[in-house]
Amino acid sequence: MGTELYFFKDRLGIDASVYQNTSADQIINLPASSSSGYATRLVNGGKIQSRGLEVSLKAVPVLQNNLRWNTNVNFSTNRSRVTQLPTCVEQYVTGFESLYISTDNSVFFIATPANKGRVGDIYGTGLLNVNGKTVYDAKGFPVRDPKLRNLGNYNPDFMLGFGNELSYKNL
Repeated sequence: MGTELYFFKDRLGIDASVYQNTSADQIINLPASSSSGYATRLVNGGKIQSRGLEVSLKAVPVLQNNLRWNTNVNFSTNRSRVTQLPTCVEQYVTGFESLYISTDNSVFFIATPANKGRVGDIYGTGLLNVNGKTVYDAKGFPVRDPKLRNLGNYNPDFMLGFGNELSYKNL
């Protein structure tokens, strides 16, 4: 749903839209039984709900004789959540990255509807803290906390852009 409005003989305008979309039957690569002779299988399943807002402001601040200046600013934000996964799948690892040399320091991209997970959530381990203080081992290295925790999301909170256009004598 959106609107586009112009004022002052089209010298000031706003274009705004909000949307919500649900995508169903995503194509997901799941592990297969080794007795099948295949390592993975493709299935259709799951749902992702996306919601967003887009706003664009346009203006013509200078319009004199042969000079014209057009300017615009736009803003957009989008949130996508995993609302359902295929039957018998509680969470789906969409990616994995091992940091440094050890698999103990890994980051996982996990989609899960159980905790209202967003598309792009990043999970990984942190450092073990007791009473707000980092725990160190006998060699003086920080001890890794084995529990996965949400480290954030790789999608931007919003996007912002702007542009200007100058024209002189229709050039």
